[in-house]
Amino acid sequence: MSVIPPLSDEMQGIVYDTAERYGLLKQAPVLSQTAGPAVYLAPGTQQQSPTGHQFGGLPSVNAGFVWPELLSFVAQINLAELPPGSGLGLPKEGLLQFFFDAEKQEDGSCTGRERRGAVIWQQEPTVTKARPPTDLVRRSQDGLFQPLPFTSFPGLSISPYDGYALNNIPYSEVDIDRHAALTKDLRSMAAPPPSTNRGRMGLVSDEDWLQMGGHIQYFRDGTGYDYRLGAVLEKHGMPRDLVWGKEAVMDQIRNYKEAIPKWCDMLGIQWDVFEKRRASFDEEAQNWVLLLQVPTLNRLGAVWGDDYYVSYIIHERDLRYRRFEQSWVMIHP
Repeated sequence: MSVIPPLSDEMQGIVYDTAERYGLLKQAPVLSQTAGPAVYLAPGTQQQSPTGHQFGGLPSVNAGFVWPELLSFVAQINLAELPPGSGLGLPKEGLLQFFFDAEKQEDGSCTGRERRGAVIWQQEPTVTKARPPTDLVRRSQDGLFQPLPFTSFPGLSISPYDGYALNNIPYSEVDIDRHAALTKDLRSMAAPPPSTNRGRMGLVSDEDWLQMGGHIQYFRDGTGYDYRLGAVLEKHGMPRDLVWGKEAVMDQIRNYKEAIPKWCDMLGIQWDVFEKRRASFDEEAQNWVLLLQVPTLNRLGAVWGDDYYVSYIIHERDLRYRRFEQSWVMIHP
């Protein structure tokens, strides 16, 4: 069962009616049933306090803060300033701060020696800004990002058109465009006026918005890949390529059998284990919460892959016990 809180009947009705208005008649029932609340953050127009929502720059910390080695500071979220009723299950006070290995740019754990990111809960932050490690400052391209304040507001989140919630619903090319417009519409329902500047086609220009909670937004080209399931497999020491399915795995084994036979034998064994435990892996994947999703922000020096996203997810159980070090970071289309 998904950890995304269900909407009230009234809000489901709004999603249903809006989907119909965009011409998504077949998809409206599932979209309304799987939609959920989310918090969005758009660039602010006024200078905020040192402990406000912020992308880039330097984090506000207390005396015991230790900078995660060679990880770039991505953002901080003031939990007390988030809109009420978000359903994210986050603490009510403090700063949630996010770091990422902007040089390697790889998926991975937020704990241990090989961590690829970090999520830190500053329970009693001060206005003091941390000093970054010298080696990080030397990286002219990947070290530090330009600071920008953000404003948070509530919105609605629906699954991507090829997302795990909509796998069995066919989409035409026209439907895909309609779905994109619907997504923007629902996201911006409560956005403050400065954040609703209209771009092409009269739609809100939300490419630089951050997101907390709701459905992870990504483009999978209809492949059916679920990044949450990939994270679960990696945490269990298994290759995330298994998520692509049996046919793709068998193709790899056939193509590389002669070149790397031992690896292929191991991949075959891992596929058998995956098939036997698929139900439990799928259930675990359903219980991951999106802590923060950050798009590429070229103007601030934050370039993820080929215009990708960086997303931080955490298992509901770890969130409940405030084990933010158990988060997982992903870079994805």
